[in-house]
Amino acid sequence: MKTRAKGKELMKVVAVCVLSIGLFSAAFFGFNQLIFASATNEPTPLSKLPSVSADYTGASGGQAAINAYTVIFERADFTNASGGQATEHEEDVYVVPSLTVAETPYQHFTIPAVAMSMEEAAQIGARYIWDVFGASIDGMHVEMLFGAWPSQSRTYWQGIVRAEAFDLESARYNREARTAVNDAILYRFSIDAVTGMRVDITSSYLRSLPLEELQNRALDERHAMIEVNWWEMDAEQQFTFLGVDVDDIAEYIEKAQLLAGAHFGAEGLSGSLSNIRVQLGNNGLEPAAIEYVVTYGDREAIIIVPTSAAHVGWYSLSTSQNDFIPGYQFHDDGSGLG
Repeated sequence: MKTRAKGKELMKVVAVCVLSIGLFSAAFFGFNQLIFASATNEPTPLSKLPSVSADYTGASGGQAAINAYTVIFERADFTNASGGQATEHEEDVYVVPSLTVAETPYQHFTIPAVAMSMEEAAQIGARYIWDVFGASIDGMHVEMLFGAWPSQSRTYWQGIVRAEAFDLESARYNREARTAVNDAILYRFSIDAVTGMRVDITSSYLRSLPLEELQNRALDERHAMIEVNWWEMDAEQQFTFLGVDVDDIAEYIEKAQLLAGAHFGAEGLSGSLSNIRVQLGNNGLEPAAIEYVVTYGDREAIIIVPTSAAHVGWYSLSTSQNDFIPGYQFHDDGSGLG
């Protein structure tokens, strides 16, 4: 339910079927969220570690002098399709990683002189990943895309992190190769291309069932939601149907708050539950992820945390929705650039 100043109020829950991961250049990270499907494995809960000592570029674009959360997300119960795992740091000391940085073959925009170099942006992204997920990406490959969408009030450097190199150009025309490229993604991030301000971040793609099985279940999931008139229920009715109250999802709310603290570089942040996404489990529809909203300064962060029942998902934090130009009218000229 969504908590407001006067008590607790449930907002309308929107549940969607599983969708496949698109190419990096297709959309903003914050608006290309993975939706969750079916049953049982449990991701290891994250833990709060001592704060790192070095400064980093925080949400305001300046150097954060406050203590930040460093969060480790262990994924022992989820299998990344590529078998790859990012390296978790053992000591609370940040070491600048050695990275292989390459511009994406899907680059459409001209990179202006005012933008930082993609190498500098990749290093800011590496620190962003360290602070939020507690993982070093030393020795890894970072695919970089510069974005200058007219609908947005800022430009972006966006990065995809993989443990190995891929022939990205060939993968554009080969479905099997494209699936392997997408499955190998460990982290994704988006920062302001000029200031380095942190915008969006996403963990690796986590799933415990083959992609084909998840796709096959998606239609059954949608039918189950139609049968119970899911979209005709108000939020309170949906929670009652699921047998869930706020206490049942307290651990996921805590994880969302830790993510917000690590992103913004501030402790003790809280917000409100805005959504619970559902999936089709062994006993019918069940919670698959929470959507939690935290506002810090003038930035709203939308945070997605998968539940212990989620068969597929990722942890994500998005603030790029704050950058839409009010009243902007999209015109499709065929370029697909928005």
